[in-house]
Amino acid sequence: MRRCIAILMVVLYTSFLLSGCKQESEVKVVSEVSYEYNILSYAPYTDYLKNQVTEFNKKYPKVKINVNDIKQDSYIKSVNNSIETVDKKTDLVLLTGQELNDMLLSNKNIVTAITSDVSSRAKSYSQGRIDEITVNNQIYGFPWDTKPIVMFCNKELLHKYNVNLDGVNTWSMLIDAGKKYYEASGKKESIMLMNEENEKTLVKMLLYQLGVPSENLDMTSGNKNLTKVIDLVSDLKKNNILRIDNNFDCFKSPILFGSSNTYMNLEKIYKEGSLFVKDLPAFEPGGNTSVIMEGVNAVFLNNKKDIELLKQFIAGALTDKKSLIKYMSTDGVFPSYIDSYANSEIDKKIQFLDYDRLWARMTIIETNSKRKKYYYDMSKMIDSYIEQSNKLDVQVNGNVVH
Repeated sequence: MRRCIAILMVVLYTSFLLSGCKQESEVKVVSEVSYEYNILSYAPYTDYLKNQVTEFNKKYPKVKINVNDIKQDSYIKSVNNSIETVDKKTDLVLLTGQELNDMLLSNKNIVTAITSDVSSRAKSYSQGRIDEITVNNQIYGFPWDTKPIVMFCNKELLHKYNVNLDGVNTWSMLIDAGKKYYEASGKKESIMLMNEENEKTLVKMLLYQLGVPSENLDMTSGNKNLTKVIDLVSDLKKNNILRIDNNFDCFKSPILFGSSNTYMNLEKIYKEGSLFVKDLPAFEPGGNTSVIMEGVNAVFLNNKKDIELLKQFIAGALTDKKSLIKYMSTDGVFPSYIDSYANSEIDKKIQFLDYDRLWARMTIIETNSKRKKYYYDMSKMIDSYIEQSNKLDVQVNGNVVH
């Protein structure tokens, strides 16, 4: 009996040793494998990615991540060209929700769904932001930044015609202020100036503000909220509040709607204290003023290779709370990762903007923003609407508005 027990103990011990040796062997093999990934990026995102690669390589020195910087105006063309490349294929690209949907429409197998990777973090983002990257109930990207919209106001230009925006918190009140501005300028200047692309963004912004669409995709002429937007844009133009001019520098408009990237551009143009910030006007007193426009997402191309380490890199980079907030302050990339907002930098007063707490203001907008359940379909319909009936000459209810 004792001999049997002794033999059994020897067998178990030997098995344990062999098992341990096997595990050590497997770990060693994995640690010796070299991985290489290619990322296509553009400013202002490139520097952040490169810094994150440096940190990632401290833990994974054998993982090579190439971050290739492309000019933004040729970025999508470069992405499409890289898809056709045989050697050194691109593994990750930066796309807005609309660009992602366009790509999926051309080839549904071109990008990799990462639903399980993002869904576990979904509560750390606004629902509207998740809607931007969700197609047929699948999530196709890691959200990076977001664009909470505020109203930048030029003090000097407003004071020039004695227009005060204190207490102006609805569109009808802004129209009244705009009429005063136009009259005081000798009927020569409007309080809002935009090019056609800005106008397209304005229409989207107004529809998002009303939550169109939320539970159904009713973009017909019978949609009351759609009619509200069309009527408002018509009123803005008819009353000379809004003027469309493709040759005008929109950053010099008395009132400008924009986000953190707009702030960074304004800082290069104006001196300190020239601007102040307000929330969007509401459609009615107490109405919604929280609107976010499309952000950029990290999207994985389907190259049929092991991208687990690349996913680990991106997930870490885009949830690095401290680094995200630091980059927000220096480069104006406002993070969509809500968990990063618990940072003292968020409450900082910005001297350039008349000591406004811009970042804190934007966190409130982000967290209160409405859903974008039919985001892509609505975006395409808005594009069509702009192209057909809302250019420099717009026909609304039978009247041509200039």
